[in-house]
Amino acid sequence: MVTYDSELVREYADRMHRTAAGTILMYVAGGLLTGASIGFASRDLQTTAIAAILVGIIGFVVGRARAFRLKLEAQLALCQAQIEKNTRRDRTP
Repeated sequence: MVTYDSELVREYADRMHRTAAGTILMYVAGGLLTGASIGFASRDLQTTAIAAILVGIIGFVVGRARAFRLKLEAQLALCQAQIEKNTRRDRTP
C-alpha cells in the first residue's frame, strides 16, 4: 500500500518551478529557429529576419502561457499539501 508523502509533493512543485523558468526561453529559441528556417526559403535576408522575429514572438507568447500553467500546477500541488497538513487529525507541532 502506498502512503502519502508530502515531501514528494514539494519536490514535484520545485521541479515544476524550475521547468517553468526555462520554458519561455526554450519556446522563444524554437520560434526564432523555426521562423528563420521558414524565411530562409525565400532567399531574402530581410524576409528571414522578419519571419524569425514574428515566430519568435509567437514562441514567447506560447512559452509564457505554458510557464504560467506549470507554475499554477506547482502552486495547486503545494496548496493541496498544505490543506492535508492543516486538516490532519494527528497534528504534530
